[in-house]
Amino acid sequence: VRPDRLRFKDKWVPRRKPAGERRVLFLGGSTTENADVGVRFTDLLEQRLTSRFRPTTVHCLNAGTAGYSTAHSLVNFALRAIEADPDVVVLMHNVNDASVAEFGSEVAPDYGNKYKENFYLGYRHRTGLFNELLKVSRLARHLAFRLDAVHYPAYQSLQPSTTAESAEALRLFDRNLRSLHGVAAAHHVVLVLMTEPARRRSRASAVYNAFNDRIRAVSSELSTPLIDLARSITAEDDFYDEIHYNQKGTHAVAAAIYPALERELVALQRKGAGEAAP
Repeated sequence: VRPDRLRFKDKWVPRRKPAGERRVLFLGGSTTENADVGVRFTDLLEQRLTSRFRPTTVHCLNAGTAGYSTAHSLVNFALRAIEADPDVVVLMHNVNDASVAEFGSEVAPDYGNKYKENFYLGYRHRTGLFNELLKVSRLARHLAFRLDAVHYPAYQSLQPSTTAESAEALRLFDRNLRSLHGVAAAHHVVLVLMTEPARRRSRASAVYNAFNDRIRAVSSELSTPLIDLARSITAEDDFYDEIHYNQKGTHAVAAAIYPALERELVALQRKGAGEAAP
């Protein structure tokens, strides 16, 4: 931890934003983190936006983390990422919130019914006899994490236990989106909402569609910009699994996001010019 700098993935930026710099913050889960395909869409956007707005430098800060939901992003944004003084925040969530309804007998307001499961906890916080072994054996941890990786897709089936649980998860998702908007507004930051794209099978899920529809509805009600990736990124060969993009898909995602960010940065540029005029 550096008191004068903040880290976003492999990028460090000064805590105090220099003059002549714009910052775009991306919040979300693994579909925002966009790891393991050789390039992140945030890097592609940074290159293109910096070229477009030169001499202004545009930093695209990736705060996406695998497994994160809107609950995580709300805390991350309000207590940490806001320190980067972003001009625009882009938020994308769906599956990690929707799947909260698959865990336990009821949905907890803080999503604890999902994220306190051993599957999501670090080994030092897990319970049970085998998990005690994880604390003292590196080999046991290696085997356990390999098994977790194999088992992971089963936790994202988008098959809630009951309709009531799915409705409650959707209500909390709506609450969190509005809370994130409130934090952004309190700091005079533009919030851009994005729907989450997926392959055909997930797009056929009523739960998946309900969460993307809620993003669209909140965007409309709060008059906040929307990037509808779910409707623009639909090619099966843009993904290496149900929701994660391959390198081709990563380039497609960057291209789909760019026009909206260009508009927002142009608007900020004009606003700044107007405020600077005598």
